[in-house]
Order: sequence, then structure tokens, then C-alpha cells
Amino acid sequence: MKPYLILYDIRDDKQRNRIAKEIMKRGLHRVQKSVFLGSTEDQNLAELEELFTDYLDSPRSGPDDSYIIVPLTRFNLHHLKVYEKELKFDLDFYLGQKLIVFF
Repeated sequence: MKPYLILYDIRDDKQRNRIAKEIMKRGLHRVQKSVFLGSTEDQNLAELEELFTDYLDSPRSGPDDSYIIVPLTRFNLHHLKVYEKELKFDLDFYLGQKLIVFF
């Protein structure tokens, strides 16, 4: 399994919700409304890429709809900075290295 950061901008609510469910079904976690982080298998990523491409090629997509997939490495994970009002972000949990999070 490899870690990824996936971001999207989709104008259609129904399609955005459908895509979010598909991303989460493949093991990534929502960390912001349109940002997902987690580890997944190559096959799952290939399925998501096909889903994204099919949607962008369809008449349902808007001219500004887009997806960004960022493969993460140990280097950029080590340098990841998270700023939030109340510390809730647990990188180990999002990458599947921890099963329980306590706040």
C-alpha cells in the first residue's frame, strides 16, 4: 500500500458525493471537504483514476472540475505541517498505522 493525497473540485453535488464515497471505499480518509489522505493499493488508485477520467469526459462535469493525486513519500510525510485550531490530525491513523485515535 502506498500513501496518497487526493484533492478535487467538483461543482455537481451528486457527483461530488458519489466520488467522495468511492475514494473512502478505497481506504482514504476525508481530512477536509475535498481533501483525502490515506494508503491504498495500486489497483484501487487505478480504479479511482479511471473514475475521475470517465467523469471529466462526461457532459456532467463542469469546465473547472479537476482532480489532483499526490503520491506521498517518507520525505514529504516527515515534512507535513498541519495547522488547525484544535489538534485533531493524526497522520498515523490516516495512513492506516494506528487503529484507534483518542482526543
